Amino acid sequence: MARRIRTANQSEPDRGGEALLRWLAKSRIRHRVRLVTLAGCKDPSELHVASPDGFRAAWNAAAAAAVPWSVVEATFADEERGQAWGLCKAIARQPNRANQALLSRAERLLAKIDRPKPAKGFWR
Repeated sequence: MARRIRTANQSEPDRGGEALLRWLAKSRIRHRVRLVTLAGCKDPSELHVASPDGFRAAWNAAAAAAVPWSVVEATFADEERGQAWGLCKAIARQPNRANQALLSRAERLLAKIDRPKPAKGFWR
């Protein structure tokens, strides 16, 4: 028995595509889904209306280029990491005040240790 690949259209220009992706993110079937993008068309019906004679070839091409959910999920994770880094990189790159204080103290102590001491009684 042939195994069916579930497909979902992710190219809907309205909120339907976003809602589908949010639903898939929580769905138990998400790892069996491949996402189809229909260039220039909202759904398979629009693809068929646009070119009834070329529908089968266009659908087969779109299905062959379908992306597994895991790829979409990884892309979302990368985008979220990028957004999170954008929000916190300024904080992460700020010097830590506690470390700066310790470094300053260590530098002062080292300066005292490395400073040459005059010999006692030499210049008296």
